[in-house]
Amino acid sequence: FFSSLETSLHALIPTPAGMGIEEIQKVTGNDVCVDCDAKNPDWASINLGVLMCLECSGSHRHLGVHISQVRSLKLDTECWQGEMLEFMCSVGNAAFNRSWEKDCPPWIIHPEEYPYLPFVREHYISQKYLYRKFLRKEVGDEAGSGGG
Repeated sequence: FFSSLETSLHALIPTPAGMGIEEIQKVTGNDVCVDCDAKNPDWASINLGVLMCLECSGSHRHLGVHISQVRSLKLDTECWQGEMLEFMCSVGNAAFNRSWEKDCPPWIIHPEEYPYLPFVREHYISQKYLYRKFLRKEVGDEAGSGGG
């Protein structure tokens, strides 16, 4: 009972935006972009719980808000407290990519390989999120997926 009350109270207590951002940035893997490994990402997908660079944030916006809801760590400061802060700190780029890039074949071209070619980034991100091509297959999924 007390732990749920404490959690509820914690969600109501405002956190200075800078503290929330620092907590999010300390999560394992959040020192680099979730998609291209650019250092110090300052954009986030609040429904996926990951951080990304400015260039990848544009690709995420093109996916639509039903797939990725993009916010700025620095501009959208009201986001980084309460339940949103807890969620963002509970996921992180490293844990997210262990599932979402688990089945990424070695021949796939990653955005960091050709950072100045926007179509490489767009293609990779649409394959990863829109079509879920690299998402870890759960046990029993192999039979229903037709093998690929």
